[in-house]
Amino acid sequence: MAESYRALTRVYRPSSFEDIVAQEHVSNTLKNAIEHDRLAHAYMFCGPRGVGKTTMARVLARTINHVDGSVDGEQLNQTLNITEIDAASNNKVEDVHSLRESVRIPPQNGRYKVYIIDEVHMLSKAAFNALLKTLEEPPAHVVFIFATTEPHKVLPTILSRVQRFDFRRIETDEIVSRLSVIAQKEGITIDQESLHLIAKRADGALRDALSLMDQAVAFCGTSITYSAILEAFHAVDVEDLFLFSGCLGTGHAADALVRFQELMQDGIDIQEFLGSMTEHFRHIYLAKDEQTVPYIEATQDTLQRYLEAAKALSSEDALRGIHLVNQAQMHVREARQPRIQVEVLIAKLAHMTPSSELAALKSQLSGAKKKD
Repeated sequence: MAESYRALTRVYRPSSFEDIVAQEHVSNTLKNAIEHDRLAHAYMFCGPRGVGKTTMARVLARTINHVDGSVDGEQLNQTLNITEIDAASNNKVEDVHSLRESVRIPPQNGRYKVYIIDEVHMLSKAAFNALLKTLEEPPAHVVFIFATTEPHKVLPTILSRVQRFDFRRIETDEIVSRLSVIAQKEGITIDQESLHLIAKRADGALRDALSLMDQAVAFCGTSITYSAILEAFHAVDVEDLFLFSGCLGTGHAADALVRFQELMQDGIDIQEFLGSMTEHFRHIYLAKDEQTVPYIEATQDTLQRYLEAAKALSSEDALRGIHLVNQAQMHVREARQPRIQVEVLIAKLAHMTPSSELAALKSQLSGAKKKD
């Protein structure tokens, strides 16, 4: 690996509010506060991992102290007025006492001393209490920015003294759009199906998506194909998912069982397989109603296939599919032979009586009772 190589997560870390994806409600509020000189003394950024909490904190610190754009995110911590602290490894009361002593010293240059405390929920109760007095009466030159994935673990007395912002999960389409731009800049050729696979595996975290893109490039080079990325991530192909759901109620499980054995030989994780199946049946269920179709995270071609599959499967059968897969997930965790549990699942799906036949049978029985 070349010494100059930098991961995509570092190369494309935002340095301005405009660069941050999907958190406009936070960016706009902070920009207005800066513009009208109404900056709070403490902020709490809450939300899932990888959605931009620490990045937003760094951008805010950079903006209010007018740090030059040539200084990247990691180097910000080396400036005199911006201190970034990892609460996971600095969670003792002694660490907070040291911070309180540092707070008293005015900034060497610029207007503010900014303290970014990441994973602040990891602080001990004693450390929180030691920090409380400083938060109640902070010097005018100090701004605290806390970031956490678990705000419920932060003491209420701390939460009551900060301005809280909740970051939202980044939608799949937003991640795909961002990855497309980055791929073009990096000279990476990648199709939409592969981009959607990366975005879905990132589960709303853009940072994770960039790491997965790096992994895909390491495996495939700058020309990424869907088949190669399936192999790289040991993911289940959407074609296979339609094969498994297609056997539902047919009474024929052989093709699905053979394909499942092939997937196991390829190294597919059983829980990964079952999770994909759950999402697949969910998509079929959502495709039954035009109001819920927008919640299906897929390319246009795959979306059309879900709409077609939804015509052949009732809502009740889609829900029964989800239920059976969820049952298998619970059994697999404790089973000595988890593969057999999935084989049983496939057999159940194949031999499941369609709800239309059950309804017809129920109607016949009701008619017979009336005659009696």
